[in-house]
Amino acid sequence: MRKSLVCLLAAFAASAAFAWSEGHRIITRRVLEVLSAEDRALFGDEAKAYAEHHSLIPDLVGRKDGSERYVWDFVGYVLTDDFGDPRFEGIHLYLGPERAYEVLSYYFRHAVEAGRAGRTAEFACFVGCFTHALEDWSCPAHSTADDNVMTRLQTYLPPPKGMEFVSPHSRLETGGFALDDVACAPEVLAGTPEELAFALLPRVEQAVLAARATIVPMLEDVYRGDQRACEAKQKPSGARGLKLVADAVRTVCEMVRAQGAPAPRRPALSLVGTMPLEAKGLCHGQRQFVWDPYWGVPSVNCTFKDGDTPVPMAVMLEGKRTEIAEGFGFGSQHYSWFVPKGVFGRLTAVCGLHADLSAGGSCDVTVSANGKALERFRLTGGGEARRLDLPLAADVSSLEVRVAGDLKARKTYFVFGNPLLHFK
Repeated sequence: MRKSLVCLLAAFAASAAFAWSEGHRIITRRVLEVLSAEDRALFGDEAKAYAEHHSLIPDLVGRKDGSERYVWDFVGYVLTDDFGDPRFEGIHLYLGPERAYEVLSYYFRHAVEAGRAGRTAEFACFVGCFTHALEDWSCPAHSTADDNVMTRLQTYLPPPKGMEFVSPHSRLETGGFALDDVACAPEVLAGTPEELAFALLPRVEQAVLAARATIVPMLEDVYRGDQRACEAKQKPSGARGLKLVADAVRTVCEMVRAQGAPAPRRPALSLVGTMPLEAKGLCHGQRQFVWDPYWGVPSVNCTFKDGDTPVPMAVMLEGKRTEIAEGFGFGSQHYSWFVPKGVFGRLTAVCGLHADLSAGGSCDVTVSANGKALERFRLTGGGEARRLDLPLAADVSSLEVRVAGDLKARKTYFVFGNPLLHFK
């Protein structure tokens, strides 16, 4: 990956003919259009530069025009001949929730600080950097797991004879689309930079997956030589990037104008919607499809009866069958989730076996933080579900739920309901 990223940077320095640079500008110009006049005013004389230059800062570090410091300050040192540092790569590629949170929370926090201090140019540059990250992550050419810069995309669809050494990356990010007709009403999503970064992660993951789903149709266009059709397929990703960035910028602007220290808008955030850490690269490993009756992969907001038929989640609470609207369902397996350090103080949830499907079954459950057990308990089919209210230490960075059921009975329909992380 390191050699590929060096090649990518060289390509950016040499030419913008085949680069998402125009895509960045198209999206960011539209962001400015949909923001309120009050929000745009915070950019002052930097509004045009935000769209035309600042949203490209992470791609322009080789130009050494002074703006590269907004990247190197985040990375921690100046990269000269080895661009493999994951902090640098993580601005351009989605490398998982921990790395994405690190990027977003850093730039959100510094943008708010600069904006509140009236340092308009710095504010616009910090906003430009997180704008770039959100737009790159939702770009098809940046959406594959691991290295995607040169030929990796061809693993999705092998090229025809004569195109074996053509880089598909640059042809999937040429821009050439318009977003003038895309409606977007920016929303305030959070009250603190940390809350905003964590709240955006599920949407970022869905944007990556949506972009990934367009790669094969776009490659078919490229192999046919129909670049115009390929560019048309870039537009949905551009629209997703627009909405991600517009909400992020709108929220940061609201924080800048807030009196005193920002406070969370909600007392707690849900884990529902976030991918477990076991889904590396947003893909579940084959080893997770092994346990009857659930075949390992968790379902969201439902239980998979017989492994593939969605039914409402339901557990026994206070002796009554109670349906759970939000949560995860899985079988004898373990899953873990990223948690930002020092942000949340408690985890609450409901754990139980499905009231309708688990009669005669049982399982042992362990809930852990950073690999250390917080609580262990046993559940039985038809028995009372367990309500959790567990303190989280400041250094907690991951939560795990491990379920060990009777594989022969095939009755382990586990429900991890209403998992909420409560702010300190």
